[in-house]
Amino acid sequence: QYLKKLPSIPMHTIVTKEFINLSKRESEILILISQEYTIEEIGKKLFISSKTVETHRKKLMTKLKAKNAAGLMVKAISNGLLQIDYPK
Repeated sequence: QYLKKLPSIPMHTIVTKEFINLSKRESEILILISQEYTIEEIGKKLFISSKTVETHRKKLMTKLKAKNAAGLMVKAISNGLLQIDYPK
């Protein structure tokens, strides 16, 4: 019943492809976000401060026109920046 109350999402809002140019560091951070690393964990892994990671994350959100982390992942996948590997 709950799912019936959710608004339908027009597919054209998800599958639009745009050319989005990411820096190497932005790509690395996008991948780590998709692997559920926290901002602090990403900073430690890449030897940069959490503040720098947050700045890159904000730039990613702007470039992909995302409002939150879920939107960032949806737009990254729909624009071919990330791929989903399903277990076999």
